[in-house]
Amino acid sequence: MGSLTAHSFRIILVFLVAVGSARVAFPGAVADEVTGTCNTPEWTLTVVDPNVVDADSYGSSTAIFIDSRDRPNFIYAKGPAGVDDWRFKWTGVTASGLRTRAIPTEQASAQPSVANDSQDRIHLCWRSGGFFGEGVLSYGKIERGQWQEEIVDPEAGSTGYCSIALDANDNAHIVYTPELANRPMRYAHWDGTAWIIEDVIVQGGLLSPSLAMDSAGEPHVVYTMGSGTEVDYAFRSGGAWSFETIATIPGQALATSLVLDSFDRPHVAYDEFFAVGIRYATRTSAGWTTSLVDSGQRWDPSLVLDADSVPHIVYYDADVGALRYATLLNAADQWCRQVIDDDPSEFVRIGRDPAIVLDRDGRAHVCYHSHPEDGPCEVKYAVSTPLAGP
Repeated sequence: MGSLTAHSFRIILVFLVAVGSARVAFPGAVADEVTGTCNTPEWTLTVVDPNVVDADSYGSSTAIFIDSRDRPNFIYAKGPAGVDDWRFKWTGVTASGLRTRAIPTEQASAQPSVANDSQDRIHLCWRSGGFFGEGVLSYGKIERGQWQEEIVDPEAGSTGYCSIALDANDNAHIVYTPELANRPMRYAHWDGTAWIIEDVIVQGGLLSPSLAMDSAGEPHVVYTMGSGTEVDYAFRSGGAWSFETIATIPGQALATSLVLDSFDRPHVAYDEFFAVGIRYATRTSAGWTTSLVDSGQRWDPSLVLDADSVPHIVYYDADVGALRYATLLNAADQWCRQVIDDDPSEFVRIGRDPAIVLDRDGRAHVCYHSHPEDGPCEVKYAVSTPLAGP
């Protein structure tokens, strides 16, 4: 199939709305509590997969990327619920609608990390293994429709969570935190011939790594330690690692999201329990500065920057079970916030484990879990109108 034009891409979105009309909504822009003018987009919603068992209750992740033909692709895990033997699924947009394929992984966790490269190859890392304490680091790649899989670090207990990113040469880099205490957070990268693995740091309660590669091909990672009581940042330069504390958390931080801007400056989103909310942090020559994006029970932030380095964040509103979106309104740390998807029932949870990307036209694409009151968990997709600056 040839490259899709912007017009044909819009036709595909219309087709998806038509075939999934029972599950598609067209919410108006809903902004709240900001000073200034919010330029909030409207969103089109589509169900990607109507049944991924009970993934929403088990911390399963979703991933989204835009390929070289400007088509959204989704990778997510499907049960069985409660068993660490999840299967990954890959859904992409084609000229005839959505096409879903199973990825034939061996034993897998519910939280793969995903990246796509310049040749539309898809790279994944995940924890594989059996019971707690047996987790090892696995890596897979989809190239021209063919699946390849290998174990990168076979040490039992070495892997609980991982984050993958690619350098300018499309080589994979992975940071992963241990499953067992007194084990190191490690960094693995493919040098074109073999995997090179090194220890980064040994601390207690290492969790939630988020990795980004800079323009020199060096890794930067944000993670939590002390089981979420501190959010830290580490980067490597000249073969040596440096470490900084972003924030000390009175309660607990469970999720982090790191992006580097065009000057290789880190931008970080993280959640803060209990009922504090989502925070956004940036690093300047004077150190780290943070702002409160939204308060309340707000979880699972996913961060992306636009061409002007303006942050766009999606996250789960656990107070009402809704998917929310926020973007920075101005330099005074005023945030424009919006509900993307919600349901009036207090028993419906919408928005867990979201992921966001922007396309070249400034549209935001979001995938997330939606758990109806009397049905299996779904994977849903929201796409916005083009995002103009405030």
